[in-house]
Amino acid sequence: MNDSSQRARDWFLNANTRDQVRGYLQSTQARALHGLLEYQAQAGIAGSLAEIGVYLGKTLIGLARAARRDESVLAVDPLIIGNDDLAPELTRNLETHLTAEELARISVNRLLSSELDVLEWMRSLKRAARFVHLDGHHARESILHDLQLAASWLENGAVVLIDDFLNELHPDLTSGILDGLAAHPQLEPVAVIPRMGHIEEGGSKLVCATRGHGPRYREALDRALAGELRPWNDQMLGREMRVYRSDAPALTRTGVSRPQHQSDRKPLPVVFALQDRDGFYWVNTAVAIMSLAQYAKEPIEVHVLHDETVSEHAKQRLSEIAGDMRIDLTLTQVRLPDEVDVTRLRQFGIASLFKLLIPDLFADRDLVIYLDSDLVANGLDISELAIATPHDAAVSAVLDPYIAITASHAEALARMGLDPANYVNSGVLALRPKLLTGDLLETFLAFSTSTPGAIHPDQDFLNAHFEGRIHFLNEKFNYPVSVYQQSMIQPLPHYRDKILHYSGSIKPLDGFIATGIIPFWVHAQRVPEAAEALIGKPTKYLFPIEGNREALVVQGIEHAAP
Repeated sequence: MNDSSQRARDWFLNANTRDQVRGYLQSTQARALHGLLEYQAQAGIAGSLAEIGVYLGKTLIGLARAARRDESVLAVDPLIIGNDDLAPELTRNLETHLTAEELARISVNRLLSSELDVLEWMRSLKRAARFVHLDGHHARESILHDLQLAASWLENGAVVLIDDFLNELHPDLTSGILDGLAAHPQLEPVAVIPRMGHIEEGGSKLVCATRGHGPRYREALDRALAGELRPWNDQMLGREMRVYRSDAPALTRTGVSRPQHQSDRKPLPVVFALQDRDGFYWVNTAVAIMSLAQYAKEPIEVHVLHDETVSEHAKQRLSEIAGDMRIDLTLTQVRLPDEVDVTRLRQFGIASLFKLLIPDLFADRDLVIYLDSDLVANGLDISELAIATPHDAAVSAVLDPYIAITASHAEALARMGLDPANYVNSGVLALRPKLLTGDLLETFLAFSTSTPGAIHPDQDFLNAHFEGRIHFLNEKFNYPVSVYQQSMIQPLPHYRDKILHYSGSIKPLDGFIATGIIPFWVHAQRVPEAAEALIGKPTKYLFPIEGNREALVVQGIEHAAP
């Protein structure tokens, strides 16, 4: 046991020491907290630790003791109750029960958590969090906001611990917790740590973890609470939930309180296309896969169609990332016929045509979702897209609202006889292979020969070939984040529950910063190579231009490579 683990153990499991600090942390809950932190130490899960609602530091001290040398601890609390300033007593408690090194890891933000937005929260954390304790204001609006903060930047395998769940003195708090979890499906409820004393001493705690990590944390809690409480299985929000009883029969390996209904749906195939000429484009695909997996409530399987430019390292990392998120990944190298004139594909490259192979490669599937790599699913479950796709529609897609804004694009569409009002973007497609007849690639080659001036070759082809037969999807399934109509600089909540498509020339990995790019980096924090791609590149901040909604001004700050 390392020093930080021993120090945390001495605090959480020693009531005589712990109770020298005023506050509410019952013995059962202290054992549970120690069990969660001990599992993280054994599993090598690293990251920052944070607490919203500190009071006098009873839990904060334990978190600071559990933090390792390269980790930080964030505390958020105004430290004012009525006319009483809690800061002096908190400071004394921290100085009494922490070493100088442990004390140095803590940063205290004396403000209400509602005064923090996601970007300020991330800056204060310094790195993605592995443990967040929410014990702030007991109101629905507050917990919804605090859950948004907590869920915005979490390490894979992180825990979010929510206080006063099912507290009969604050019923609206529980409704806010349930609604907040529904809005953040990357978090799964794991267990309820029961209240074992008077309600005035605090309520039950709800343990949540990043998706896929619930079983390990349930095992850790079972060990921590053994001899005091017995585990039992129940359900919450459609997922297995551990609850604890003092008089229940022991839980068997397969014993559950009610039948578990397994989904009989086959995994939804989701296809990406990848050409990696610069050796870094695969990072976009990785971030897109990560975001997709976080919010998928139904099973999915990811397929990456790629050419020979994708390195073995990139393939390995894509496989590792998919494995971490517990989704199946298939990498398939494809080669197009030599007669494909790559010069006519302009900047879009050979991978833009891989989507045309889907009807042949997935001929036995009822539905296949194709996604470009330069997008993120920001709070949207991809099964929503599948549900929105009619069974009799061979192709479903989202209208491109900006395709004819520039004169050159409008003129090109007119030459091809395409109506901008019915023109779709091909970055997100729902395809039904059994309804698609003919060889799309061969048909494209004929189109390319007869239409050499196409600006978006594959997209123009799909619009021309399926004209009048495309089902139009809601814009949330392919929301363009670009310079047009200031879609890059909207308030952060505007981007929630959408597939965000960075379809223009402004890409996150090129160093641009705007509110519309923040969701990309929220998901990219689990892909370390994303940050590496920015080394040596200037940070380019985007600002609106007064009176012009079709352009943004860039202010750049140069950064030297380390």
